[in-house]
Amino acid sequence: MKTRIFIVTLLLVVASVGASAQSKLFKGITSGMTKEHFKTYVNSTADIELVDDETFKTDISGRTYIGVVIFNSQNQLYSACFLSMDEYEWVDYDPNVKENAIELYSLLKSKYGEPELDRWLNWTEIPDGKSKVVAGFKKSTIRADLYVTEKDEKYYVSVSYTHLR
Repeated sequence: MKTRIFIVTLLLVVASVGASAQSKLFKGITSGMTKEHFKTYVNSTADIELVDDETFKTDISGRTYIGVVIFNSQNQLYSACFLSMDEYEWVDYDPNVKENAIELYSLLKSKYGEPELDRWLNWTEIPDGKSKVVAGFKKSTIRADLYVTEKDEKYYVSVSYTHLR
């Protein structure tokens, strides 16, 4: 439950958007899906496990991620966020967080092209309990952002996909 609240809080960082047309966000999850259609789709997909109505688990490049989807007031899915279940201490000295972020960066770059925002900053400058966007990609109606987050002296890597108006 803490993880779900944490992911939902992280999604609030994402710019406000609406869902007017369908766009593929991840593994067949598309913007515009209703909650019922989302649950039916995930339950019928072998590599995605439904945790609750808006939360699921999946693997990306061999790592387990918790995913959360966000629905607008018309009950249409418009955003999906993925938080790596791997947690890291002392980001500067632990190459694993950078490896995790670089894996996602490479996947996003191959799918969306050059990033619009590219801030491979000193991740130790992330304030306690906060997230920083380290790269942002945009293609057509999809915005994909890569985050590094600090929570309880641990660092996490996450990515969000959002359907733009």
